[in-house]
Amino acid sequence: MRILAVDDEPLILSSLRRYFALLGHHMTGARSAEEALGLVEDAQSFDLVLSDVEMPGMDGFTLRTTLLARHPELPVLLVSGDSRAMEAAMVAGVPFLAKPWSLEELEAALRRLHTGFRAILGT
Repeated sequence: MRILAVDDEPLILSSLRRYFALLGHHMTGARSAEEALGLVEDAQSFDLVLSDVEMPGMDGFTLRTTLLARHPELPVLLVSGDSRAMEAAMVAGVPFLAKPWSLEELEAALRRLHTGFRAILGT
């Protein structure tokens, strides 16, 4: 899978890059939602976007809404350790993974989201 990971913390992006390499995925990192929007040229750019919720500037919820308005077929998974973000995601029905997560939980969430979107699109 080609994954765009969005987080304002370089250490987290570095860790995600190692995790995704172990899982056999290619990851591109973005340090802000605005940078991420510039990297997603079309729906074929990435198979999935993983974004932190709490970031300076545009937050993960707004990034997800903006991406889906442009590319409704692009799966976006939000992550956060904040209980308010988790509650907001649950209320909105947004795909969400609570921090801290294990490598197995991350892989399972990615597979569910990617497979679910493909099933909806009939691909």
